[in-house]
Amino acid sequence: MTLRRVLVGFLVLAIVGGFILGAWILEGGTFISKPGAKASSGEFVADLPPRVGIDLVLQCNEEFFQEAYQRFRKEHLGIETDPIAVPGGVKALSAIQGNLPKELEPVKRAIVEALKRHSPRRVVLTAHSQCLIYDVIAAWQNKGDEVKARQLDDLQTARAIIRSWFPNAQVDIYYAQQDGNRLRFQPIFKEEAKK
Repeated sequence: MTLRRVLVGFLVLAIVGGFILGAWILEGGTFISKPGAKASSGEFVADLPPRVGIDLVLQCNEEFFQEAYQRFRKEHLGIETDPIAVPGGVKALSAIQGNLPKELEPVKRAIVEALKRHSPRRVVLTAHSQCLIYDVIAAWQNKGDEVKARQLDDLQTARAIIRSWFPNAQVDIYYAQQDGNRLRFQPIFKEEAKK
């Protein structure tokens, strides 16, 4: 049920974004700027800087972990942009591979298109222990001992998806293990994910 809410959330965001874009275009908005173009009465034309790829972080949105995630992004990764924070983090991304219901395919296309606008040069995917979404799903399926393995599999799946969408982007994955009152972020490589 929670996964359905996440996917419905993505759909709502895509639809709202489409309406905003459509309204902007209908109001005369344009993506084209001619350098040095003479402005007509009351109009101003400005050159846009070249698009440079950005660094993105996909993470879980659980409030309890946000301060640790912020320090990780800024101090370790050097990423100042706001994260893409959704319940379960990579769970939502890994869920769109495979048998996605036909009515949710537009959501997938909208997400890809939105990300393409940012031309990511680096994408960091994360998962963390004590994740409410993963723990609830595991409890429902009576598979509490498989949570970390499922998260590592989803990290690998999400990495493969991002690499297929953006073959030139660097894609890193991290698993954050709660250790007392600390969250220890560890890079995960292909060999480790299969353990």
